[in-house]
Amino acid sequence: MGDRGSRVGSSPCNRKICGKSVADRRKHLRVHSGEAPYGCTICGRFFKQRAALNSHVKIHAGIKQFVCEICGKACSRKAHLKIHMRIHNGERPSGQPLGAWGAVCRDGTLLRGTSG
Repeated sequence: MGDRGSRVGSSPCNRKICGKSVADRRKHLRVHSGEAPYGCTICGRFFKQRAALNSHVKIHAGIKQFVCEICGKACSRKAHLKIHMRIHNGERPSGQPLGAWGAVCRDGTLLRGTSG
C-alpha cells in the first residue's frame, strides 16, 4: 500500500490493509484491534487514546475553552468552534439548503452574506 504518513523513528504497521508508518506501533494497533482501555468514570464510555478520554471528560465538567471572538459562543472542542465559524464567514454547512439555518446568530449579529 505504500508508506503513508512516514515519520522519523517510526515503524511500519505490518498489516496488509494499513501499511502506515507510526511512531507508537502498540498504540496504533488499537485502531485494528478495537481495544479501548481508557474509560470514563462518569458515563462508562471507553476510548483508544488517553487524550480522547481527557477531551471527553471536559464535556461532563462543562469546560468550554474555545470561544468565538465574534459572538462569544463557547465550545468544548476546537473542531466545534471551527464549524460554528462557518456561520460568520458565510459558509453554509455542507448539504444544507441555504434557508435551513438562520441569518442571525444567537447574540443578534447579522451574519455575512445575508441581507436585512
